[in-house]
Amino acid sequence: MLEQLNIHNLEELPNLNVHLLNRRVTCMTVSAIVEAIHTACFTRKKIVIAHYNAHGFNLSMQLPWFYNFLQEVEIAHCDGSGILKAMSYMGLELPLSTGQKL
Repeated sequence: MLEQLNIHNLEELPNLNVHLLNRRVTCMTVSAIVEAIHTACFTRKKIVIAHYNAHGFNLSMQLPWFYNFLQEVEIAHCDGSGILKAMSYMGLELPLSTGQKL
């Protein structure tokens, strides 16, 4: 049955871990996140998914417990254009499927 559902390991999903000011940010497509959740549910594996936006990033700079939480989760997804812009300003080039620059 596993072969029929085409279940992947979380490590094999398309993602890119970027470190921005010592914060690990996971850049994944929405479909990859949904697949990670589906895989975790199907295999009964507990995973924690968090998100970064500009406000959350600022909080991680001020609250050590929040910083530690975000570094320990399996996926710390970037859901804000502010973080993407910050990556661009810091010289981190992300491979975009549309070929557009941020």
